[in-house]
Amino acid sequence: MKLSRRQLAAIHRAAQAAGYDDARYRLVLQNLAGVRSAKDPRLSRAGFIRVMAFFEGESKGVLPGFTAGYWRDQDRGVDPAASLRVACRRAALALGWTDADLDAFLASARCSNGRFRALADAPAYWLSRALDALKAMAKRRDAVTQ
Repeated sequence: MKLSRRQLAAIHRAAQAAGYDDARYRLVLQNLAGVRSAKDPRLSRAGFIRVMAFFEGESKGVLPGFTAGYWRDQDRGVDPAASLRVACRRAALALGWTDADLDAFLASARCSNGRFRALADAPAYWLSRALDALKAMAKRRDAVTQ
């Protein structure tokens, strides 16, 4: 597959974040993806994900612009929505909400406007939006109580 410009930029930023120079970066590409260049059309999606997961691990689990553990989960075949569901539940519990409260929030006009009725139905995009909103609510609550 040919990487997009954004994917090329992401893989180079990941190598920089991990502290790899060009020679070490190319060695990682060769060993994990079987290519010497990210522009090589033989680079597979699985190889790209494997390299990104490796650099994420070398960067203490966080790459700039990505959720911590995103590439590790992609490499393992984990559904990204699964970890977001757990994070949403934790954030809702921290606010004192029940699962029913969280489901009602997800279905509300403030979140998905009825697109989803329950946490289990929502895809990763909406879960990430809900998580950001829940974190903002907790931050406002903490600012008021201090």
